[in-house]
Amino acid sequence: MERQKNPKAAALLDKFHAGKCTPEELELLSKWYENIDSAENNPIDQQLSDTYQQQFLQNFRQQIQKPQHTKFRMWRWAAAAAILTGIGICSALLLNNNSLDNSAYVIITNTDKSPKIITLPDSSTVWLNTASTIRYKKDFSMQQRRLQLAGEAYFNINGNESNPFIVRTRDIDISVLGTQFNVEAYAAEGLTRVALSQGKVKVQSLKDKTINTILKPGYAASYINEGQALNISAVNISQITSWKEDAFGANDISFKDAIGRLCTHHGYTVKWQTTDNINKHINVLFEHSDFETVLKNLCYITRKNYRITDNQVTIF
Repeated sequence: MERQKNPKAAALLDKFHAGKCTPEELELLSKWYENIDSAENNPIDQQLSDTYQQQFLQNFRQQIQKPQHTKFRMWRWAAAAAILTGIGICSALLLNNNSLDNSAYVIITNTDKSPKIITLPDSSTVWLNTASTIRYKKDFSMQQRRLQLAGEAYFNINGNESNPFIVRTRDIDISVLGTQFNVEAYAAEGLTRVALSQGKVKVQSLKDKTINTILKPGYAASYINEGQALNISAVNISQITSWKEDAFGANDISFKDAIGRLCTHHGYTVKWQTTDNINKHINVLFEHSDFETVLKNLCYITRKNYRITDNQVTIF
């Protein structure tokens, strides 16, 4: 089940966008932002227990009441708000939860507007999309090749038949020997998709291990969280992975999800004033286009209008 955003956090971000945050609240945002930049303190786990949430909410109330007196720069607040929204408010709030021990993990979050290329300890390569996070143990080795992903990434994995490489998302495990593949696992979407470029991968549901498949190149496995179904289809791999070249592509995803991804990658939140046909699937590719050009064209082909106010995009 998709985690609901914390209402107190949402209210604080709303106050920030309205320019009504107190100095104490701005200082709290600053602390969150500093922790986001710290690789060792940035959690990726999207399925933390309610106990953790309750513990942090108590800490949150205590911290917000403490007087703070620190100078600030407005660009840092803008960056913090965009990052908090893109990664997911609940995950960002848990950055201050001391009961979480991430000291055994390497955690990398891409807060830039362009893909980040990461070389893993086994020399495998990961292209990490904007507003996406990976986590793996510091003792990562050829004997224990496991990695968690929230968001989207493209993997080029070095082969090792005796020790498969395993990528875990919110809903599925992906087991590989040596291959290249793309994973879309955005927390705000009810779909996880694995598209294979080369090699062979096994995709398996975490909830029901009898739901699994072995993919061939040129095909994608789409896991639908709500119905726990795994669908296989032929796909355009180059379009799905176009984000690696700073293009924007929507390959058989809903208009709603396309707008959500576009805005998240550029630090905007989305407000919906219409629900007409927003779940209609689209196939588009925009190369070397700026944010508003892509937004305008997405709205045009779906007969929608938009309005940009500060860091919020309203679709109507």
